[in-house]
Amino acid sequence: MRTVVRRKSFILAACAVASCALVGCGSDDSVDEHPAGHTGDHTTSAAAAPSVSAQEPAQLVFAVADGRKTSGPDMVEVQRGAVVVLEVTSDQADELHLHGYDQTAELQPGVPGKLEFKADIPGTFELELHSTDAVLTQVRVAG
Repeated sequence: MRTVVRRKSFILAACAVASCALVGCGSDDSVDEHPAGHTGDHTTSAAAAPSVSAQEPAQLVFAVADGRKTSGPDMVEVQRGAVVVLEVTSDQADELHLHGYDQTAELQPGVPGKLEFKADIPGTFELELHSTDAVLTQVRVAG
């Protein structure tokens, strides 16, 4: 009798876990269109990303050495309408590019380069270095 109860308990627990997994992995039938330069929204946990509201201008600072990011967040979440300043200091000359907004800035060794934009296009956009194609961060603009 105990074996039957244990099997039923195990089966019920397995069904509960499977149900939770299916609910958590369900597809969203809504279609979200984004301009060129948009990347997938599944690379970084939203809890780990700094968040910027539409009311406060935000300055986010990054450092680059040998063509790779050495500091700065992997993902930045901003509200639509927020003013964002991305500041990058590199040890080499390069060009900074924010996809989707088509903003660029020239980087000179040791001199902070800045990109300032109003986050008015919803989606997720990469900030990258042109010489190495290194992605410094993804900017997610909430629609």
